[in-house]
Amino acid sequence: MKKINLIVCFMLIFLTSGFSQYVRMGVSSVKASSPEAQQQIEATMKSMKIESFATPDKVRSDVNMMGGMVVMSTFTNPNDDSFVMYMDMMGQKMKVVPTPEELKSIKEEGDNNSKDMKITEVPGDSKTILGFKCKKINVSNGDMNVVMYVTPDLKMKANRIQGMEGLKIDGYPLEYTVEAAGTKMTFTADKYEPTFDDGKMKEPSGKYKEMTFTEFKKQMPGM
Repeated sequence: MKKINLIVCFMLIFLTSGFSQYVRMGVSSVKASSPEAQQQIEATMKSMKIESFATPDKVRSDVNMMGGMVVMSTFTNPNDDSFVMYMDMMGQKMKVVPTPEELKSIKEEGDNNSKDMKITEVPGDSKTILGFKCKKINVSNGDMNVVMYVTPDLKMKANRIQGMEGLKIDGYPLEYTVEAAGTKMTFTADKYEPTFDDGKMKEPSGKYKEMTFTEFKKQMPGM
């Protein structure tokens, strides 16, 4: 599970936007160091879908895993970096509301982690995804390597990666491959829309157990 959580950490990209836009990404390739690890990751991640809905004042990022058995929705305010996260894990519903002190600690940790990351653009290497021309960028710290194909043409900026909030990427990645702990996984955008239904920005209803970010981490080790 540590391998999976390490990759999930890099998947959850917070977006800022000057317009309302929608991007959906899915797992297009999985390679692991052993058949057992391959089977575990494919069972957990292969069907995963990541949907991002971005407006100037709010960003919603949904992660759907294991055929809907695990659903996580994060609502972020790009103006002050605050966020609220809803998780429904096989009927166990949690609403995570970080305190101001926790938000400060998250930012400081992300800034520190980002200092070890090296960003390198690869000249002459590009591909077209969903009609957008994307340039290749490598992001590495020695233990983890991420290959991104980033387009500067979308009005969304992937400038906050969970756990590495200080890392700045010039453009929006429509494909990225994460290599860590003997595992290699590729996520590719399969749908883009310039607009979406405003109702998508409504937070989930129902009985969610509210907790702080610290309480959530104790209940969900490794996240």
